[in-house]
Amino acid sequence: KCELSALNRSAIPDVPCHQADIADLAAIAPAFVGQDAVVHLAGESIAQRWTPAVRERIRASRVEGTRLIAEALAKIEAPPQVMISASATGFYGDRGDEVLDESSAAGTGFLAEVCRDRLRAFAAEGFGAVAIGFIHSYMNPAHEERAREIIAAKVKAPPQRWGAKRSW
Repeated sequence: KCELSALNRSAIPDVPCHQADIADLAAIAPAFVGQDAVVHLAGESIAQRWTPAVRERIRASRVEGTRLIAEALAKIEAPPQVMISASATGFYGDRGDEVLDESSAAGTGFLAEVCRDRLRAFAAEGFGAVAIGFIHSYMNPAHEERAREIIAAKVKAPPQRWGAKRSW
């Protein structure tokens, strides 16, 4: 059985919700006490015109938001063992029609920089494990296997597989 609760600036109908501003560490830390996992999905929408102010909000919401959550987790006695945070294919940058796979280098450009900065925020707070979710990986399961090989080579821990090979 799984119970869901949320940390949000405002109430969410029919969901137990801890209301707080993410910038207030003392206010957000209690939301994580007793939780098994944290799923961090907050971030400024990229579906808008990217003015300088919007770019700063996008970066801050992902990088600073991630850092603040990680810092709050570090302050509680028994933090959740798992933190999941969504990123984006923006990591690869705008590469036109180039075919990309797990061996492709990080890209350039705004979203690629934001993705790298967000990963650095995790690393700076001492997070040492990586979990990757493949949406529609059944389309090309070789991608999942290649990512497992890359992670196993870089992380000194046995690779894990969660879920079925064919889970659609």
